Amino acid sequence: MGPVVSLKQKERVLSFLDRGQEEGVQLLYGGGSAKVEGCESGYYVKPAMLSGPPENIAAQKEIFGPVAYVMPFETEEEGIRLANSTEYGLANSVWTNNAARASRVAEAMVAGNSWINAHNVFVHGVPYG
Repeated sequence: MGPVVSLKQKERVLSFLDRGQEEGVQLLYGGGSAKVEGCESGYYVKPAMLSGPPENIAAQKEIFGPVAYVMPFETEEEGIRLANSTEYGLANSVWTNNAARASRVAEAMVAGNSWINAHNVFVHGVPYG
């Protein structure tokens, strides 16, 4: 994993981790500033996994850093509602072995891009936009 783009962005990512925890998010893994052996420069952040309520700042804003936010849910409808509860909707992916459910959920989630059992995969040679 490479560095984030600038010191300003590194500080922004770290501030989201701090602010999220102040608002009750649980840090499940990682987080914080990182030193990478052999790299004298670069703005590295340890990958982090967070969990907590959907209202948390770390779940509501686009962090643009190595941060994942996990929200458990009980029903398909609740999962769709949670996914659609932010003002952003750049991309999503649905992971399941049930093709009918995958199509139904992917269609119900509001996003610019949707994938099933993959993420950020684009067919080369096919126009995008």
